[in-house]
Amino acid sequence: MKIKGKQLEDTLRTETLPFTTVHSTEFQGDLTGAVRFKCKNAEASAMSKGQAVYISGIQGDVPEIMLADADGSGTMPAVGLTESSANSGAEVYIISFGNLTGLNTASLGTNIVGKSVYVGTTAGGLTVTAPTGSSAKLQNIGQIVREHATAGIIKVGGAGRTAATPNLDQGKFFIGNASNQSSESVYTLPTSDGTEDQVLTTNGSGAVSFATPSVASYLLFGLSTTLNDQTTQYELATVDGVKNGQGLRLPLSGSVTHITLQADCISLSANRDFTIYLYKNGSQETDTYVTTVTQANVFGNSFTLSTPVSFNASDRLMVKVKHSDTGIQTTQHAVTIRVVTSL
Repeated sequence: MKIKGKQLEDTLRTETLPFTTVHSTEFQGDLTGAVRFKCKNAEASAMSKGQAVYISGIQGDVPEIMLADADGSGTMPAVGLTESSANSGAEVYIISFGNLTGLNTASLGTNIVGKSVYVGTTAGGLTVTAPTGSSAKLQNIGQIVREHATAGIIKVGGAGRTAATPNLDQGKFFIGNASNQSSESVYTLPTSDGTEDQVLTTNGSGAVSFATPSVASYLLFGLSTTLNDQTTQYELATVDGVKNGQGLRLPLSGSVTHITLQADCISLSANRDFTIYLYKNGSQETDTYVTTVTQANVFGNSFTLSTPVSFNASDRLMVKVKHSDTGIQTTQHAVTIRVVTSL
């Protein structure tokens, strides 16, 4: 920068009597003072000094600004703080780097000198506590230099963008999406550990929890001889051919969830019902399982228990069957009971 003639006199100007304007294509040396640029208030109401703002548009060559809001829609990132108050539609300078003085920083808290300043969750607001919740974006907009009710100072600065790693709700985690970007998980993990040998399970609606793993196994009951007009309940044998009125004793606690039937109809005079009865410890359970036989042929059915039948270790399960009327002969009966037990 070259200074000629009368301009030399102006170089002696002081902080209270500065240059009005200096134009130069190059400058070398140190700078003292804030970096600012001119904008226009695009809000419907006035802005106050020291509010966080974002660029919302442009009018000619002058950017338009509105109040930044960390959890607002499309209101981030902030570009700086307003240097002064400004009515709606008025021009105002924005401090993007350097000291902004004459503020009420005491309203942000006590013993806050040196603390980071974040864009808050109220329009234009600032906070020294990072906003919480996944809807709030994180942007450090500066640092407290002086804590004072009227002469406070904020050193404006920051990356000019929100944090690449945003807030995350409790139990959520980041996972890569189809665009190879990190995104919040659709389901929530438990925030405390389970017990030994438990596993994570989902309810199919986004909630994941620890649960004791279970295993399904099957109990087999059958009869190869023919039942002729069996209108009273008849006990099917266990897998080893035993019919002792007790059934099978269970080694673990669990529940019966399904029952299946397979049998042959040798002869049939009319449609007849073939009914399965489940017994626990010698007592008949409430529900019965009915298959209507319509012709002499192989028949069968599968039943899902609307309410599983629970049992404890050492309880006994037994199966009985019967025909609804005479005029039917069945053979090769096979009934399978599905039980679910904890590991």
